[in-house]
Amino acid sequence: MNIPKNILLTLTKDPPVKQGFKASAVVVPIIKINGQNTLLLIRKTLDGTSHGGQIAFPGGKANSSDTDLLSTALRETMEEVGLGPDNLKPLGRLSPISTITGFHIESFVANVINGGTPYCASPNEVARIFYLPLSILSEGIPFKTFSLYHNEEKLNTKGFYFDKEFIWGATARIIDDLSKRMRKSEYLIGL
Repeated sequence: MNIPKNILLTLTKDPPVKQGFKASAVVVPIIKINGQNTLLLIRKTLDGTSHGGQIAFPGGKANSSDTDLLSTALRETMEEVGLGPDNLKPLGRLSPISTITGFHIESFVANVINGGTPYCASPNEVARIFYLPLSILSEGIPFKTFSLYHNEEKLNTKGFYFDKEFIWGATARIIDDLSKRMRKSEYLIGL
């Protein structure tokens, strides 16, 4: 499973977090399912939080025990889907994004290795695991634009449907970033 490394940002020191934003990180796991390269996604449980029920990559907020945002992403991925550092080979990072809910998100693309098998390790956080074929990213994602209201302000954003799930917000922006990087590259090995 190879994504050309020149399309990702390097795994260097974390950039500064925007003032007033909470540092957080996700792993964008690439896993081979039935011979096809896919991205692992989760649907969060309806737990009353601002992101409950939404589609996401495994990850979460940094805490004081994390040495950097990659360790945050790896810790959270282990907690949510049971894939630990022995099962993930980080390849690089995508562009950081900020959300309307006050999070600064660093996204780390990683191959699932050593026979890692994801499962809902934290059923109180993860309602479902599903897989988005990487081939969809290289073809271009059928985004739809829609409006939402946040603090009485109308915002336009984009999202798309896949496997009876609506993927939008930060997750859609992360997928769009990876998709654009893949399509800029002249080749994709292994797809």
